Amino acid sequence: MPVAYIDIPTGVNDGAKKKIFTEMYEAIHEAWPIPDTRVLIREWPNEAVSQDGRIEDVPMRPICTLAVPPGLEPDAKHRLVRQINNTIGEACGREVEEIRLPSGTKIRNNWVLTFFWELPPDKVALGDLIADENPLVLENLPPAVTTPPTPGSAVEAGLGQVRRGHQGEGNPAGGLTLMPLRVPGLA
Repeated sequence: MPVAYIDIPTGVNDGAKKKIFTEMYEAIHEAWPIPDTRVLIREWPNEAVSQDGRIEDVPMRPICTLAVPPGLEPDAKHRLVRQINNTIGEACGREVEEIRLPSGTKIRNNWVLTFFWELPPDKVALGDLIADENPLVLENLPPAVTTPPTPGSAVEAGLGQVRRGHQGEGNPAGGLTLMPLRVPGLA
């Protein structure tokens, strides 16, 4: 259930939009293989956008906002950002510019801006299930994501903490693990 909101200038052709839908789905689903990945494109006319305080007759710089679970490993995040940058940049015809910073450092940039809006599973629901109680979500979370208990859930009631496990000793298949909670004063 990861979601990408992609803001682009009006005038991007249907073939380029299809490229965005296809390649963004693939990149996001590789990072978070949770069913129900959604990609939404919003188009903005030049007169509806201000960049650096100016309203100009130039296409906006694209923006990608990802509503996703936390915990994506740095290497996977870097791969994802490169794919987003390439896909949206190409689809929107963004030229890569060389920019010289005051320090003398030079960077190359096509001005595709990406935001990660990381939402813990207890702050998201799919249908009538909070994601931290939904096996459809839990069985597909990246290994680093641990879900805090939702008030009133079976986990909070003392059964344990559900965590996406790593394959290894005591958990040969990986998958979900019910981690016992230690309650002070109880044996």
